[in-house]
Amino acid sequence: MNVIISSLIGQSRRVVFSGPLGEAWGTWRGDEPPQLGPANVELDIPDVIEKWTAVDVAESLEGSLGAPLAVCGTVESISDDGVAAIRVASDIVLVELGPPTPSPHQRITFRVPRIDLYPYSL
Repeated sequence: MNVIISSLIGQSRRVVFSGPLGEAWGTWRGDEPPQLGPANVELDIPDVIEKWTAVDVAESLEGSLGAPLAVCGTVESISDDGVAAIRVASDIVLVELGPPTPSPHQRITFRVPRIDLYPYSL
C-alpha cells in the first residue's frame, strides 16, 4: 500500500500515516528508521480477530494514535485453518479470524490494537 508518513512518534518506531482509506498509525518494522513522506508498505495484523461484523460500507483503515484501529475490507478467501485474505484497498492482508467464518466476497469490519508496517521497494 502506498502511504504518506506524516508523523514520527519519538524513538518508538510508531508512525502516523495516511493512505487511500484514511489516516491511521502503526509500528514501522523496516531495517532502516522511518522517514516522513511517501512509502510503500505491507500491512500486517499480528493479532487474532475475535470479533468482526458484516457491513455494507466503504473500505477503510482509520484510527487515532494509540487508539484501536478500525479496518474494513472484503474477504477474498478463507483457508481451512481460518486464515482469511482480506482486500484492503489494493492490498491483501492475511488475518486469523475467530468463528463464525465469513463468506468470500463479504465485506467485514473489525478493530485491532495495532498494525505493523513492513516497507518494500518497487
